[in-house]
Amino acid sequence: MKKIPCLFIALSLLTQVGNATPPAKEATEEIAVSFMEVTEAYRALKADYPEIAAIVRSIEIDKNAMTIQQGHPKLAEFKKSLAELDRRPNQILLEAVVSEVSQSTGKERVLSRPTVLTLEGQPAAISLPSSSDDQELKVTITSRSVPSIARK
Repeated sequence: MKKIPCLFIALSLLTQVGNATPPAKEATEEIAVSFMEVTEAYRALKADYPEIAAIVRSIEIDKNAMTIQQGHPKLAEFKKSLAELDRRPNQILLEAVVSEVSQSTGKERVLSRPTVLTLEGQPAAISLPSSSDDQELKVTITSRSVPSIARK
């Protein structure tokens, strides 16, 4: 008779183990970064959010996205700051005057007046005439602003 109670205990334990629910998966969300590199956004936000490791679970460079933890107390503030950083770059109008100045007479002769419209952070190439017929001078200019978060 002692074997029967042991059998019931074993069966009840097996039933409880079988009904055990796996631990709940942490709720996450993927946020794509559109206008800057995700690693640059992470670095900029890290200064204002020291607990960023508790918010950002992973960075996916190939998708240019962050996977973030839902439910963090500073999540809404974090998302707002990321949206402020991740904005379309400004358009930049570059205008130049390329002149040739004679050292002996001081006279200036305008060779070119190139105008280029580009986006901030994108290279703009300006070609300039050269004194040689088979060569051309080329100047590449890139403008870039450094992201920052307005401190409160």
